[in-house]
Order: sequence, then C-alpha cells, then structure tokens
Amino acid sequence: MANTCTLGLRIYTKIERPTPEDMSALANTGVGDISDVLRGSGVVGGGLSPVYAPMGRIFGPAITVDVSPGDGLLLRAAIDVAQPGDVIVVNAHGVTTRAVLGGVIGMHMVHRGVVGLIVDGAVRDIEEFRALGLPVMARAVTPRSGTSSSGWGEVNVPIACGGAVVSPGDLVVGDSEGIVIVPRRWVRSVARSIGDAGHPPYAPERIREMLAALDPKAEVLGMDRVRRAVRERNGVVVDDTFERHEASF
Repeated sequence: MANTCTLGLRIYTKIERPTPEDMSALANTGVGDISDVLRGSGVVGGGLSPVYAPMGRIFGPAITVDVSPGDGLLLRAAIDVAQPGDVIVVNAHGVTTRAVLGGVIGMHMVHRGVVGLIVDGAVRDIEEFRALGLPVMARAVTPRSGTSSSGWGEVNVPIACGGAVVSPGDLVVGDSEGIVIVPRRWVRSVARSIGDAGHPPYAPERIREMLAALDPKAEVLGMDRVRRAVRERNGVVVDDTFERHEASF
C-alpha cells in the first residue's frame, strides 16, 4: 500500500465496534432516555425522519460514508465493507433534490445484513424499502437519482449527520422519536448510567393505569423547579391576563 492517500477518496475497510455485551444493555432503551444520559449530545437533528411507517428500530454500530453532495457512488463501498448488524450513516450534505440510493441498492444492504440506513439527504423507492423491511431515516424523498461515475467520498471516517458527529463504530439508535449517536467508547458508561434515569418502555395499559392513578389535584411534574427558577431569577407569576396586567401600568 502506498504511503500517500488522496483526501476525499479513502475507503477504510475495518472499524472498531462496541462489544455485543455493552450494546445489549441499551438494546431496549428509548432514544429519549439515552439522550438524557448524554445531556442531549449526539442527537441527530436537521429534520431526518422515518421514510415509511411503521418502521422498525435502528440499532447497531455505524459504518460511516461521506459522499459528494447528493451522489451515492461511494455508498456502495460502505455496503461492501459492512458486516451483519451494522448501520450505514451517510452524509449527503443535506441535498434533497437527488437520491443517493434506492431499492435495488437497499436489497444489497439487506443481503449484507445491514440493519438500518440514515441519510442526511434524500432516498427513493420507499415501497421497496418497506418490502425489504429495512429501517430508513432521511431528510427527504425524491424520484431523481443522484449517483454518477464521477462521485467522490470517504468510507469509515468521522462525518457530520444532522448536526451530530458520527465516527466509525459509534452506536446508532433510531426510532420514531429520532436518532441518537453514542460514541463507541462511551457505550458501556452510558449503559451503566441508564439505571433509574429512564422510564419503563411504552406500554398502553401502563400509561392508562398511571393516568387513572393521578390525583385530580396532582401538580405537574417539575413545577417545584419552575417556582425555584422564578424565585432565583427574579421572575414573576401574575394571576391575571396579560392585557389587564399591561393596562395597569
């Protein structure tokens, strides 16, 4: 192998992944609870959302790929180096007018054992992804293909996705609530910190039981902190309408 490399066209075939034991501790933990432990760090924003519903949960180590804006040529290389259980995360630079892949390439992802796809950009062939059962979250959907033979990109380097930094091997967790990235070296620590920080998984019957058990005069959770903040910051609670209060001055 040559000692020099071409920035903008590098493909790293290997990544370090969290251990299965460390990941298993977060396998059923909600995105919101993980975000709380991370203090909001690692949350992918930018309007990325499931491209079909209902969609399965995304959970696995990240294979990262940075492509030419809207061009999915190098995404093929990411699929080629992926292992079963991996999630492919694509920085398509927010381009929503050209799809970086569609259903045929999605078929190859499923064939390789990829369990999820996140694209900061656009995809197409939604019904094919649904038929494949591949969870996909993206910024947009468009019928126009963006792949060309002149595309550039890099595989398994740190990338940006929806305002979050994603490094190869980071744990990706995504569902209808959103996406959160857990740095690979933090997975064990985050799993240990979940403890009582989270709440039980959503269960309709449990929600109904808790609602029925609430005292009609029960205070909204967290109001003690609101009152403390008002006192400490010289705020005010006015038992009147805004218009009448303002008119009194």
